Amino acid sequence: MYDQINEPIEVLVSFKTNEIVPQLFSWRRKIYKISQVHLVHTSTLGRQTLYHFSVTDEVNYFQLVFNPFNLSWVLEKLYSSG
Repeated sequence: MYDQINEPIEVLVSFKTNEIVPQLFSWRRKIYKISQVHLVHTSTLGRQTLYHFSVTDEVNYFQLVFNPFNLSWVLEKLYSSG
């Protein structure tokens, strides 16, 4: 089951050669430590390229979206087993 969230979040990332790796994010006053990045893909919104990260914290799966134009992050979806 997944929920469409679309709420702004704060994300701590590390930079590796030619890639951004999310480490943890804050949402609704809770910190989620990312244990694994499963998939990264891009989409376009007008002329902007958006980066989608499918990640897990070992309990839930999340889809995070990064917009490099305005340097913003959004929690787009939350996947849970409940």
